[in-house]
Amino acid sequence: IVALRSQMRACYTKSSNTDPTRSGKVVFRLEIDGAGRATRVSIESSTVGDKELERCLASTFERGSYPCVSGMVTVPVMFAPP
Repeated sequence: IVALRSQMRACYTKSSNTDPTRSGKVVFRLEIDGAGRATRVSIESSTVGDKELERCLASTFERGSYPCVSGMVTVPVMFAPP
């Protein structure tokens, strides 16, 4: 997940262009198969108030690789203005 940090930051930067005070937390649920691929990504909860940001982050997780994990994983992502 650390490898995805720059892509997640790009999602947040794009969102903060419309609202520089954007902050909050999105909790994702990832279902990881034995090959380390996310077969399902869903949002468990969110307080960011930006569906486009949530979609961008979900897409980032969908493209990620998780070789050391299989099964269901919950990942919280927190944002705050710089």
